[in-house]
Amino acid sequence: MAKLIDELIAKAKQSPRRVALPEATDADTLHAARAVLDDGIAQPVLVGPVEEVRAAASAAGVDVGDMELVDTSDAAAADALAERYMSAGRERLVSAKGARRKIKKPLNYAMVLEDLGDVDCTFCGHVNTTGDVLMAASMMIGLADGVDVPSILALAQVPGFAGPEGDVIALTDCGLNPEPSAEELASIAIAACDNVRAIMGWEPRAAFVSYSTDGSGESPSIERVREALAIARGRRPDLALDGEFQLDAAIVPAVAAKKVKRQSAVAGRANVLVLPDLNCANTMIKTIQLFAGGKGYGHTLSGFRRPVADSSAAPPLRRWWATSRCSSSPRHSSHARGHAAAGNPSSSFLGVTHDLQDPHALPRLDLHQGGRVRGQECLMRANVTHPAEELARFDRAVDQLDYRIKTVEAELDRADIALDSMDAFSGYCGGMGPTRGGIFAIDQTVCDHVLNCGMNHPAILGAPILFSFAQRTGKPAFAVNQPDTDELDDVARITGYPGVYRKSHVHCLNQKECAIRFAQSIGTTYDQVNVIVAHVGGGLSVAAHRHGWMVDTNDVLEGSGPFAPNRSGDVPLKPVVSLLAGGTQTKAQVMSVIGRTGGLKGLLGTDDARQIDQMIADGDPWATLVYDAMAYQTAKAIGALAAALEGAVDGIVLTGGVSHDKIFVNAVTRRVGWIAPVTVYAGDFEMEGAASGAVRALDGTEPLMTYTGDPSGDGFRLAGAPADVEA
Repeated sequence: MAKLIDELIAKAKQSPRRVALPEATDADTLHAARAVLDDGIAQPVLVGPVEEVRAAASAAGVDVGDMELVDTSDAAAADALAERYMSAGRERLVSAKGARRKIKKPLNYAMVLEDLGDVDCTFCGHVNTTGDVLMAASMMIGLADGVDVPSILALAQVPGFAGPEGDVIALTDCGLNPEPSAEELASIAIAACDNVRAIMGWEPRAAFVSYSTDGSGESPSIERVREALAIARGRRPDLALDGEFQLDAAIVPAVAAKKVKRQSAVAGRANVLVLPDLNCANTMIKTIQLFAGGKGYGHTLSGFRRPVADSSAAPPLRRWWATSRCSSSPRHSSHARGHAAAGNPSSSFLGVTHDLQDPHALPRLDLHQGGRVRGQECLMRANVTHPAEELARFDRAVDQLDYRIKTVEAELDRADIALDSMDAFSGYCGGMGPTRGGIFAIDQTVCDHVLNCGMNHPAILGAPILFSFAQRTGKPAFAVNQPDTDELDDVARITGYPGVYRKSHVHCLNQKECAIRFAQSIGTTYDQVNVIVAHVGGGLSVAAHRHGWMVDTNDVLEGSGPFAPNRSGDVPLKPVVSLLAGGTQTKAQVMSVIGRTGGLKGLLGTDDARQIDQMIADGDPWATLVYDAMAYQTAKAIGALAAALEGAVDGIVLTGGVSHDKIFVNAVTRRVGWIAPVTVYAGDFEMEGAASGAVRALDGTEPLMTYTGDPSGDGFRLAGAPADVEA
């Protein structure tokens, strides 16, 4: 097992690299630094408050007298470094003021040293979390040109394996991207090949792994792998890339000879395995370790402009520094240049959302770094709090505009984010009224409409907040699939109660984002698929998407559809009327059950799926029946919409917070899986949807619309049609 480590260390000794250590007050880090300096493996650069570093070294019994120390507490040196950083000729995500504040932290200081070329690599993660490391690298160094997402490369040493590089093979992505899109998977493969060449000196031969070999199987996941291969070949024709291959066809020459009936430089001889998703990658690594007694090295972050090593929590010393070697080799990144996506692959987008169903919910603030299609990472996320006593000063939501702008600015300032570093502003904009879905440019017309729409809810402030930032910076602002989007077919609007018509109030931004992602996963576009999306969170919306239009759905605000974790859904009307007429319940109580305290909360006393799972596990028959009933009603709604789509359904998507729960997902899937394949995008993707919409607007892949204030539907003009009671 020591052979690979010895090889890596031998390579390191040939040309020792300067490695920044921002965790220099950690005893393990100091002992490792001493060992690698004594062995000639690397030149450690200790980054931190110098007196604290020396005190830690003394306590650990480590002599650091002959090591280079960079004192992060030296204000003058830090200011000079920040000035060099800001004037280095690259666009930065932070302001000059923000850079000075950021580099007070040793982790950010080290990343700046590396960005400027003062060190060859930053080695961290023994104290800082992977999230900390990713944030620092994304903010201070940035992704390489043409790279959509960071990823993790691992080197696996497998006893008994006789591959082209002996018993060692490279695997990616082993830790960051759970379900990469085709574009992201292509980017991951390219970054892995460049890293393997730089680290090991191999000529990379990358196999895109699947359960199919050259068309022996068909599924959306296989199509995604094929699309990724095509994209990667288009970007980097110089690389040996091939697939889709089953694992044995990728690495065993005899199997490749039987299964791959064509010439291939990769089949049977792959030294890089591009794994389709994190489920596969994690399982493969664990299998190698548990069943084959193998080892994994690296945890190398791929895709950044400069090399960054993220160590595991407490690996053995020699293995730890072998990991450092996996990141400190110089990158051969010239091929990545010039392969940027249309638009700006490193664009930054600020998004603001409010929960339209809950006026007391905290506004969410996200900063995304964008790339092609879904290629974006979240660099910052915050819930901006507004104390009740502060909001009590305002009579109406519209009066809170200036106050809320300042709170967002303060949050950005705390995160050292420069407003003028944004390329666009995008968000969830309530109060626009019924429109078709898509991307609207936020202008004065939008702001005038929402501020005067008569709606007393902070969601109406989304567009004015974004527009104020756009005016100040000269950058565009977008409203993406705004919450009042209404694209219903006329036939879907009719009810049997004269004057009451169905309208569209759903989780539109997440609905459409998930439908877009599903379309991409099967190698097509949103306007080419029919998909049914069920969002199951506090509210529950099920919608039919037909070739880019959301043509039928339940109305979450008005209480229709399946019952939800805290909403009643459809109920027989007469008993509710009797409750009101008899005075048993007030209108306020009924409205509360419809929108806040009904559903699982009213029936079981909780809307937390984890608690309900435990009740079921404890043998509670009522909890079992009620939870299954919600899944039953969701499945029934999906089936009804399949009929609305006349049976032409390409896929079914489950999303929202409850979609994390396997009991619920399985109960729905067993009832509707015969209609179409079921895909799960657990959680919500509203902020990601706002960011990806901004990408599509900037790169021209989706047309930008101008808002007029005219509704997408203004009632029926047919003779005999009753007037809308809500008009």
